[in-house]
Amino acid sequence: MLHTFLKSIRARYLIFSIILAALLLLVAFASTQDVGSTQKNASYELGMRVNLLEQSRNIRVHLLEAYRNLNLFLAEPKHKKYREAVKVNIDKAIKISAELSERKWVVSTGHDEEVNSIQKKLTVLNQSAIETLDIREDIFSLYPSMAISNNVMRPARNRINNAFQTAFAQLEEDNVIKTDALVFKQVMQLRDRWRVMLSAFRLYLANRIGTFAEERLSAQEQAVQVYIDDIKGMLEEIRKLDKAGRLAFEITTSMQGISADISEFENGFHQVVEIHHSNTWRMDVVLMKSKIAPQIELIEGRLIGLEKDIDDAASSYMIELKDVANRQNQWLWMIALLGVGSILAVLFSMERMLLRPIGYVTRALKAQAFGKEVQELPAARYVETRNLVEAFVEMNRQIIMRQNDLEHQATHDGLTSLPNRVLLDDRINVAIHHAERSKSTCSLMVIDLDNFKEVNDTLGHYIGDALLQDVSSRLQNALRDTDTIARLGGDEFAILIQECNEEQAIGVATKIHQAFEETSQINELDLYVSASIGIAMYPMHGKDAQSLLRHADIAMYRAKQNHYDYSVYDEKEDVFSIQRLALISDLRNGLENQGLSIKYQPKMNIISSTVTGVEALLRWEHKKYGMIPPEELVEMAEQSGLIKPLTRWVLDKAIKQCAEWNRLGQSLTVSVNLSVHNLKDSDLVSYIKKLLMRHKLAPSKLCLEVTESAMMANPLQDIKALRKLNNMGVRLAIDDFGTGFSSLAYLKQMPVNEIKIDKSFVINMERDEDDEVIVRSTVELAHNLGLKVTAEGVESEVAWAQLTAMGCDEVQGYFMSKPLTHADFDIWMKAVENKPYPHMIN
Repeated sequence: MLHTFLKSIRARYLIFSIILAALLLLVAFASTQDVGSTQKNASYELGMRVNLLEQSRNIRVHLLEAYRNLNLFLAEPKHKKYREAVKVNIDKAIKISAELSERKWVVSTGHDEEVNSIQKKLTVLNQSAIETLDIREDIFSLYPSMAISNNVMRPARNRINNAFQTAFAQLEEDNVIKTDALVFKQVMQLRDRWRVMLSAFRLYLANRIGTFAEERLSAQEQAVQVYIDDIKGMLEEIRKLDKAGRLAFEITTSMQGISADISEFENGFHQVVEIHHSNTWRMDVVLMKSKIAPQIELIEGRLIGLEKDIDDAASSYMIELKDVANRQNQWLWMIALLGVGSILAVLFSMERMLLRPIGYVTRALKAQAFGKEVQELPAARYVETRNLVEAFVEMNRQIIMRQNDLEHQATHDGLTSLPNRVLLDDRINVAIHHAERSKSTCSLMVIDLDNFKEVNDTLGHYIGDALLQDVSSRLQNALRDTDTIARLGGDEFAILIQECNEEQAIGVATKIHQAFEETSQINELDLYVSASIGIAMYPMHGKDAQSLLRHADIAMYRAKQNHYDYSVYDEKEDVFSIQRLALISDLRNGLENQGLSIKYQPKMNIISSTVTGVEALLRWEHKKYGMIPPEELVEMAEQSGLIKPLTRWVLDKAIKQCAEWNRLGQSLTVSVNLSVHNLKDSDLVSYIKKLLMRHKLAPSKLCLEVTESAMMANPLQDIKALRKLNNMGVRLAIDDFGTGFSSLAYLKQMPVNEIKIDKSFVINMERDEDDEVIVRSTVELAHNLGLKVTAEGVESEVAWAQLTAMGCDEVQGYFMSKPLTHADFDIWMKAVENKPYPHMIN
C-alpha cells in the first residue's frame, strides 16, 4: 500500500511541495524578520516624532492665538474674553513646552536645554503680556502724559484755583473794584487767561489721546505755550502794582503762589509735550513692539529649528526603510523566479495526468453551483478531493458576494459608496453605547457644502455628482479609517468620531477645511468648494442619535449663517429651542396683529428749550414674560428673518405719526434706528421714498440713526446706501457715538448730519472730569466738521448747564421726559408751552 501511494501523483506532488514550501518559508522567514525588526523601530521612532511635531506646532498655534487676542483686547479692552484668551493660550503653550522637555527623544538628543529655554521665554512672554494687558486697562499707565497731568499739573492747577478764590474774596472784601479798578481788572484778566489756557490744554490732551485731529497738535501746543507766556506777563504787571503798594497782603501772597504754581504747571506741560513727541506716548504699543512681537518671533524661530531637527531625524529612518524595501524587492524576485519555475514544472508533468480531469470535475461543480444542467463527467484516472473543495469554495464565494452586494446597497450611498443614514444611525448607537461604558465622549459633525446648488443649476447634475464624489474622496483622505463618514443626502455629509473631546473635534473640523483649500478639477473645470460644519458632542449635546443629529444640524446652520468655518452647538444660541420658537412665533403674531407699540422720547434745542423732534422707540409688552428688552427683541428679529418687516413697520408708524403732528402745526422730526441688516436691504431706499410720499412728509423731517458698530460691519457698502438716503434729503445720525473704536477714520466719508453722544459719557460728566473733556472735545470736533450734536442721557440740570456751556445743539433724556405714547406726548407738549426751562415742565 505504501508502494502504491509513493507512485501516486499525490505522493510525488506532496514531496515536491514539501521541498518547495521549505525553500519558500525559509526565504519568507528571513525577509519577514528583516522587515519586522526595521518596521517596529521605524514605526516607534516616526510615531514619536509625529507627536513631537504636533506638540511643537500646538505651541505655535497657541502663541498666534494669544497674539491675535492680545491685539483684539488692545482694540476693545471692554471685552474681557480677549484678555482671558491671551492668558489661557500662553498657559497652554507653557504646559505643552513642559511636557515636550520631558520627552525621551528631546532628552537623549540634547534638545532639552533648547526646550527649557523656550519654556523660560514663554514665561517671560506671559509676564510681558500681563503687563501689556494691565497697562491697557489703566489710563495713567497707558498714557504717561495723563499721569503727569494728574500727578504734577492737577495739584498746581488746584492751588492756582484756590489762590484765585482767595484773591477775589479779598478784592470783594476791600471793595477794590471801586477803590482801585486797575488792580481788579488785571486780576480778572489774569484769571480769564488762566481759564482759556486750561481749556486749550484740555482740548490738546484729548486731541492727542483720542487721535481726533493729529495735524492740529502743533498749533494747539503753541497756543497753550502762548497762553502761559501771557499769564507770566500779566503776573509781572501785577508784581509792579505790588511794588507800588497797591495790593493787599493776601492778594500779594496769592499772586506769588500763582507765579510758582504756573511755573510748575509749565514744567509739567513741557514734559507732556516731550512725551507726545516721543514713541512712548502710548505704552501698550511700545510693549507690543519692544517685547511681545520680538519674543514671539524668537520662540517661533526656535520651534521651527526644533521641528527641522525632528524632520531630519525622521528622514534618516525613511532612508533605512528604503534600504529594507530594496532588499525586499530582491527577496521577492527570488521567490517569484522560484515559484514560476516550480509552476511550469508541475504544470508540464501534471497537465495530462491530473489537471484535465480536475477541470472536468470543476466545471461540473460550477455548473451545479449556478443551477445549470450538469453533463456526464468523463472517467478520470485520479480523483483529488482538493478539486471538489475548490468547486464548493467557488460556489460559496458567489453566494457570499451576492449577499454582500445586497447588504452594501441597503446601507451605503449609491453615488459615493459612503455609509448612508441607516448605517450611520447604527454606528452612532454603537458609539454612544461604547462611550457610556468607557465614560468617554464622542463627536458627530454635520457638513453642508456652500453654494452647491449653484454648481448643480449652472453646470448640471453630472458635474454636481462628480464634485460630490471628489468631496467624498477628500473627506476619506483627511480622516482616519476608524472614523465613519456618511452621506445624509444632497450635499450634506456626517462624520462620527469615537473617543473625541471638543478640542479634538475642532481640530478635525479645521483639518477638513484645509482639505477643501485646493480646487476640484471636474471635466477640466476648477471648482472651489467650501463647507459649513456643525459639531455636537455626546453626552453634552444629546444622548441619542436623533438629538445629536438635530443639534449638529442646528450648529451647522449657525456656522453657515455667520460664515464660520465651524460651530459647536450651544443651547443659548439655539434659535430653534421651544421657548425661543414660541417667542419668535409671538413676535410674528404681534407684528401681524398690532401687538407691538412705539413710544416717542422728545429731543430739545438746548438754547431755546423748544422741542425739535422725537426718537421712535419700539416696545413689546409680552403677556407671559413682560417687557422684552429692545436688544433681545432686535436679536430675535435678526435671527428669524423678521428684522426687515419689523423695521418697515416701525418706519411706517413713525413717519405716519410725524406727518400727523406736522399737519397740526408742530414742526417735528422723527428719528428711527436702523440695524446692520437693514443697511444690507437693497430695497430700503425705495421703500422709505414710497413711505414719505404716501404720508406726505418732507424727507428732512425723517432722521435715520445708525450705530458706530453697525457702520463698521461693512463701511464701504454702508456708505453707498447712506449716500442714497442723504441725496433724498433724509437726515442721518451716528448713534451711540464714542463707544466704537475705529469709526473716526470714516467720519469724513460718512454722509451724516448729526452725532449723538452716547449716554455713558454724559451721565458721568458731572463727576468724571475725563468724561467732560471727551464730551467737550466731541462737540468741538463735530462743529468743526459742520455736524449737529445731540447728547443722550441728560438726567440733571447740572448736565444741562454743562452742555449749554459747551455749545451742544440738542439734548435728550429723562431730565426732559421719558419715552411717551403719542397721546401722552401731545399732553406733554401742551405742558411745555411757555416754559423757558425743561425742569419747569414736570
